[in-house]
Amino acid sequence: MRLTKITMNNFAPFADGEMVFPEVEGTEGLAEVHLFTGENGTGKTRVLAALMGALGNVNPLQDRVRQDSGAEIEVASEYKDVWRFREGAEDPKTPSFPIQMDEIDWVYAMGGSGIALIEEKEKNAVTELKPARAHETLTLSGAVGGTGIIQRLMNLRMGVALERDAAPNAAKAGRLTACLGELEKAIRDITGREFSLHVQQGRELRLNAQWDGQRLFFSELPDGLRSLLNWLAGWVVLQAEYYEHSAAPLVEPVTLILDEPENHLHPAWQRRVLPAVQKLFPKAQMFVVTHSPFVVSSLNQGWIHKFTRSEKGGVEIEEAKKASRGDSYMTAVQEILDLAEWFDPETEQEIANFETLLDKAYADNGSSVAEMRAKADQLAQRSQEVTNFVMGLVAQFDRTVASRENAPAAGLKRNIKL
Repeated sequence: MRLTKITMNNFAPFADGEMVFPEVEGTEGLAEVHLFTGENGTGKTRVLAALMGALGNVNPLQDRVRQDSGAEIEVASEYKDVWRFREGAEDPKTPSFPIQMDEIDWVYAMGGSGIALIEEKEKNAVTELKPARAHETLTLSGAVGGTGIIQRLMNLRMGVALERDAAPNAAKAGRLTACLGELEKAIRDITGREFSLHVQQGRELRLNAQWDGQRLFFSELPDGLRSLLNWLAGWVVLQAEYYEHSAAPLVEPVTLILDEPENHLHPAWQRRVLPAVQKLFPKAQMFVVTHSPFVVSSLNQGWIHKFTRSEKGGVEIEEAKKASRGDSYMTAVQEILDLAEWFDPETEQEIANFETLLDKAYADNGSSVAEMRAKADQLAQRSQEVTNFVMGLVAQFDRTVASRENAPAAGLKRNIKL
């Protein structure tokens, strides 16, 4: 089941309107991704919270909306059903989709955030755990799946051992073995290093990881890897538990909500994270918030939803733009994230001062050339990039000055676009 749109009224900071989630054609074998981008304070995570409310956990939304705000939110599904939130609570006539959709094939839903790190607490070999509830699976803070995430991973790893003991020569891997193998492959694809999970034997069984040639406990792993494991490994074990009768749990439909996966990740990992997750959960519909140009440019198949603050102060969400293959992170910075500056703030200010002097030199037919050239020489001491940029503008000025004799009455005119 897909979510198709969200309608918002009196939901600060948004202007009243709706946000549509189109399908992506030709993505067989890849998750459908809807990427939310925009500056801080434009409400991207608030939209995630609203979607989470429709999917079964209304707590994050209630934390963000006052009861007297008059906010009205509707989330629609492909089955034409609608979840409604009014006066600080969900409408009892339209409860969250997991309750409302019992009569049809409901889709599981999970959330996560790049902020939280997996924590090593549980150490039992195999312990029966209750199914995770919505507030544990749909979370943007803390451990995905609640405090039992390490125990759930231990159960998965021990289940793999039992599958291998039961059929050591089987040509096809068991369902849990396949899940673990896909998780380990995804981590390898993202980090570019070998990764696998193991159980250390001794007086006390303990889960650890083989990463980049070393056996490490979870507390010893880099924070970027602990962040990935918190939500990505959490999703895998929860999906395997929910679809316990499926031979291929990760290929089952699922709705995934992810807030800022780039946290703690080097840009090289940021570029690889979305493609790896799209392959790991091929039938997922994903909603992802990011500020990273590397994450944005890595999306080849999906939709980009840009949040912008209007002149009146309200936030408007532009019509979804289809992601393009081959876009560079520079395109993402300039066209999607609206970042026009290329240097540090101090250098940008100095360049602006230089451009003011350059404009003055053009306007008064060159009488301010000496001051402009002195500023250019000063800027050229900063870096080769700044030198190339500034001296290119000076060279064009010189060419324009040299052409005066051919059009003396026209004066000097600056004819480049900065």
